[in-house]
Amino acid sequence: MENLLWFIYSLGLISKFNPLLKRAKEFLKGLIKREGGDLL
Repeated sequence: MENLLWFIYSLGLISKFNPLLKRAKEFLKGLIKREGGDLL
């Protein structure tokens, strides 16, 4: 039961910070494209 509550709480946090996460993901993608085309 605690796990379910924690899961719901985490989902709430994720949805709250989703724009930040999205921005970070785009930033990382840009870095990878610019720096590490050869890394992938």
